[in-house]
Amino acid sequence: RWASHQPCHPTTPVTNVVANLPRVRIYKNVRSSVTGTHVFEFALAGLSASREAITVVNGALGIGLDSITGTAGVPVTITERALAGWPSRPVSASCTDATSAAFGTLKDSTLTIPGTRMVAGANILCTFINDAAFVVNGRVFNDSGVGSGVPNDGLTNGAEAGIGSVAMRLTDCVSVLLPKGDLLH
Repeated sequence: RWASHQPCHPTTPVTNVVANLPRVRIYKNVRSSVTGTHVFEFALAGLSASREAITVVNGALGIGLDSITGTAGVPVTITERALAGWPSRPVSASCTDATSAAFGTLKDSTLTIPGTRMVAGANILCTFINDAAFVVNGRVFNDSGVGSGVPNDGLTNGAEAGIGSVAMRLTDCVSVLLPKGDLLH
């Protein structure tokens, strides 16, 4: 048993204390009312694991492993792989820890954590948010009422002909043009 009154001997060797490694945990969230089981995969760089798979069941929050660590000062990238039936990139992604607001840079489907955030003892939580894919499709036609059709009723009837090669312009209701393949809310 240690006695608190015993001093260290001057010949006792120096003991290096290794601080805790920074930990990174991924949360997966979906914003749509999604049913079924969906497995989202992530490629990891700068961490103790090279991949992570997170399961989301009926739209509930999916939580990754809490044992993935990084190295202090070394940047990290987390890339969400495209899942069939979902948009090719997340709506958003960012990280937090106990001492700061959201951080991280999302470009396409890759979230980068700068090395300055990878500090000893950090407990970093990164959340990727997806929305279910929506497909806009249908038939563009001249709603003129030709051939016993009803004009301007929004339905193809009579001999109202389809119109080929029509370009659609989708905006966010404020005039910002959405790029091809972008997510519609």
